[in-house]
Amino acid sequence: MKPNSSLKAPAENDAFSEFMRNASDSERERVIMKAIDESIADQRKIIERSEQLRRRRAAANGADSA
Repeated sequence: MKPNSSLKAPAENDAFSEFMRNASDSERERVIMKAIDESIADQRKIIERSEQLRRRRAAANGADSA
């Protein structure tokens, strides 16, 4: 049976796991909080784009029914 080469983690994952094992609690918290903040910002952008699209569609449908 051929070994599955996809089980080996990429170098980036190795670096990240090494950081998580060796970093201080405050360093890990800083990195995790930054990731959370960036995720929240990305989600807010998606919500805003969705609301803009909804408003445009509503305005277009209102113009169609006039």
